Amino acid sequence: MNEKELLEQIALLLDRQSEQLNDKFSKIDERFEKIDERFAAQESTISRLSDDLSQFKRDVANLFERQMQATIDSETRINIKIENEIGKKIDALFDGYKLNFERHEELKDRVDSLEERVDRLETAV
Repeated sequence: MNEKELLEQIALLLDRQSEQLNDKFSKIDERFEKIDERFAAQESTISRLSDDLSQFKRDVANLFERQMQATIDSETRINIKIENEIGKKIDALFDGYKLNFERHEELKDRVDSLEERVDRLETAV
């Protein structure tokens, strides 16, 4: 083979290798594009999950706030009921006890008075 033929064959080999390398790089580029698409899908999913988590946190905070308000309202109603109903009943019981005590004292005084009269009548007889 002469030099020219040798150079042509080397050029041909280089062209083939260049085409093979180009094919391999093309396949690698395709794979990277698919990977990029997957990452984009993953980012989209992560973004949606992040939004969902943020909404969930807001929902939990709102639920907690409503539950706390309901507890406070319930406690307020109970306190009002205690003040209005039970307080009045306790006052009525105390007034009854006081009346009973006063009546007891009156009866005790009458019994003492009657005992004195009986004693006087006994000494007179």
